[in-house]
Amino acid sequence: LLLQQEAEALIEANNTTSTVQVLDVARPAEEKARPRRLLIIFVAGVLSLFASISYVLGAAYVRALSAEWKRDYR
Repeated sequence: LLLQQEAEALIEANNTTSTVQVLDVARPAEEKARPRRLLIIFVAGVLSLFASISYVLGAAYVRALSAEWKRDYR
């Protein structure tokens, strides 16, 4: 059994040709693929609006907290 497996391994090692089988013929696309610019702009706008509001609220909170600490610990 081992001799047979060794023989098969030698045959496979010497066989360097690869087999390629074409499944379907290539066809050009019906429509061009392109990015959805309106969707990208809308998502970027919503995210930037959310980030801006978060930054302003966070900065106001930190400023108020800093003023409160300065007043309490003077």
